[in-house]
Amino acid sequence: MSDDTIYRAAAIDAVKKYFKEMIKLNPEILVDSLITLPPAQSEPQWIPCNKKPPDKPGVYLVTMDDGVWTAHWAGSVGGWIAYDQEKILAWMDRPAPYRPEGEKE
Repeated sequence: MSDDTIYRAAAIDAVKKYFKEMIKLNPEILVDSLITLPPAQSEPQWIPCNKKPPDKPGVYLVTMDDGVWTAHWAGSVGGWIAYDQEKILAWMDRPAPYRPEGEKE
């Protein structure tokens, strides 16, 4: 996820606030600004393990009965490493790590 990606809810809130202020002054400003908004991304969604495994090996967030953890997916042959396959209920990609404003990846 790049630094300029925002979630859909944040984008909608920003547009509503901007619209309320800017439409009073100059409607063309709103149109020009909407073109330059960062891309919106939906909130991360949990994917049930029985529906679809991860596409590629890597570390993912997983939900188990006792909470949320990270786990390594070794692929369709190896499955989840160091966990009982049946205990992992769902998975999702990990979010990008926190970076202070202005710091590049």
